[in-house]
Amino acid sequence: MRILLFLLAFLLAASMPVPGSKVGAATSNASPATIRILVEPAGERFRATFSFPQSMPVWAFHRSQPRRSDGQPWRADAWQVVTPGVSIQRVGAFDTFVGENGAVPRRVVIEFAPPAIELIAAYDPALVFTDGTTAIYGGAFTVFPGLSREQIEALDRPQGARNEIVFVNGPEGVFYRGMQRERAVDDGNGYAIFARVDVEDDAGVATLLDPGLPTWLANGLREDTPRVFEFYRERIGPHASDRPLVLASWVPSDLPGIGLGGSALPGMITMRFEGTALQQSNPQTEGNALWFIAHEAAHFWLGETVRYDDRDRMWITEGGADLMAMRATERLFEGFSAEPMIEQAKAACAAALAEAGVESPQWRTAVRPYYDCGSLFALAVEAAGEPRGEDFFDFVAELISSENDGVVDKEDWLAAARRFGLAPEKIALIRRMLSEASANPARDIDLLLASPNPEDSIFASMR
Repeated sequence: MRILLFLLAFLLAASMPVPGSKVGAATSNASPATIRILVEPAGERFRATFSFPQSMPVWAFHRSQPRRSDGQPWRADAWQVVTPGVSIQRVGAFDTFVGENGAVPRRVVIEFAPPAIELIAAYDPALVFTDGTTAIYGGAFTVFPGLSREQIEALDRPQGARNEIVFVNGPEGVFYRGMQRERAVDDGNGYAIFARVDVEDDAGVATLLDPGLPTWLANGLREDTPRVFEFYRERIGPHASDRPLVLASWVPSDLPGIGLGGSALPGMITMRFEGTALQQSNPQTEGNALWFIAHEAAHFWLGETVRYDDRDRMWITEGGADLMAMRATERLFEGFSAEPMIEQAKAACAAALAEAGVESPQWRTAVRPYYDCGSLFALAVEAAGEPRGEDFFDFVAELISSENDGVVDKEDWLAAARRFGLAPEKIALIRRMLSEASANPARDIDLLLASPNPEDSIFASMR
């Protein structure tokens, strides 16, 4: 049985962050400049205690994307600041702690009920199961200092700062990075589950599913996810994670149709389902559901085993994961065709290129060009390997083997594409599409995807 889903939105913008959390340490080795946040239950709510290395006029949150439902910031509504003289305010592109007397004290306490909301292009701050099991995302708490409101307002991206989030839950402990622990120490890249849980393990893929999920949907997740991972392992080789965990929550609602949020982190896939149309299975959308699972699973190779060097290079992992998912679904789901998705990507990429290049700062929030144009770049690379009987999976395997440090920048990717056989003029075209708007984007996309055979190529008519 395969699951069904109409894909309304993808919360993958953060892709797969670089692993590096310190886990379950009895003592902290953090430097004196580290911001420490303790997250723990407080009755029926939760408490987070921020300990700052010094008092500053402003502390800004790294991940300040708004709610998907209304485009508004969420922290001021979801968090209650207990510390007198401190408030949560929006400053430029960031949620911030601001002190009424001009400085935020070194210790700030908030209380909150975990908000089960979707954010735009960001990980959900919490996943809440229908039985009360709660997973809280460490990245929702990380902050960086500001010398003034004006300095924060002028920023177009967050600044670096070392954060240490400690999750504790009394004798019950927390489930973190595949293990039950007395406590977990995170740097903002993981979810901690505040419960003692048992996961199901099938073919090396663990699942933790909300008991409220419709039966057919839960069965589909259990059956299809291991199939996808096994297919990728056969085609590419092993990924960097020991055992993937699929965490799927169900949101009871009267939402007509189907809603989904999903993300991938080191060692984990999260999925959030809601909508009345999911109460009963619908075979017409089963292929799209499998494609979604395959996209998320692809990030264990493109996103974790190798990762981009900068957020502007998200097209490497998101576009590549899109094409990997298309090809995997064509193989695993009879009757599925990637052509409608490819045509949709062409139209969406052309619309984006008419405004700006793919690596333009304006797409850091909109993000869709990373997926749409990135999948077309991947498709062009795949076509270059076809005369040798190779495909995009072969390219990904070569990319992984060539990057010893696991980090891929634009030049690394373009060099790998050149080695794989992508023509120099197409390499130059991708460079231009990344850096600037196109006067004729549809024409550029046709050139990019033209036959690699020089006699048949559109490029031949231009010589």
